[in-house]
Amino acid sequence: MTMEPFTDLEIFMEKYMAMSNGQSDDFYTLREEMLTSKYRLQDLGISIILFTVAFMSLLKIGGNKICSPNKKSTIIVLAILLPIISVSGFIFDLFQALNRNEFPYWADSLGIPLMGVPIQFGVLMLWSLAHLSLIKNISATPLLQAVSFKLNLWIMFISVITVLLVLLTAYYGQYWYSIPGLMWLYFYLSIGVSRFKYENT
Repeated sequence: MTMEPFTDLEIFMEKYMAMSNGQSDDFYTLREEMLTSKYRLQDLGISIILFTVAFMSLLKIGGNKICSPNKKSTIIVLAILLPIISVSGFIFDLFQALNRNEFPYWADSLGIPLMGVPIQFGVLMLWSLAHLSLIKNISATPLLQAVSFKLNLWIMFISVITVLLVLLTAYYGQYWYSIPGLMWLYFYLSIGVSRFKYENT
């Protein structure tokens, strides 16, 4: 909280305001040269806190095991919430980038990426609701049972992709993407373990 984002904010703003349209490369070079580790430390710190809280909460709910929900209604609620949380993370990313001077003032307005939010939300909602059709037997089951080559191939594929994306965003401290990613993974594995139990009973 006490760190400054730039080694000398006054000099940064002076040089930045002297630039104009067409000097984007100069702007990014200047920002990279004068940026401190403030934002990096802040993002990684928040990421560690949120990952820890999420992990401990799931352990507490599952009795020292990370389990799938014991009701289908819980997964349905999760399917509805996930697109909202994911899109919110995208919007947060845009406004945080603006606040952190991640792009110059002559860059395109935020209105352009924000116009795609309803489409993004609609696609994610259809995606999550479509996966509800894969649910079979619902009960509180340790998710480790879902980590098997006997798991539904589609669920296994999207789970692996999600793990890679979570690791990538976590490395960069992008908690606004990695935490929703973990929630998507929990959603997929909960569906997967329900199918695993159904197909092996």
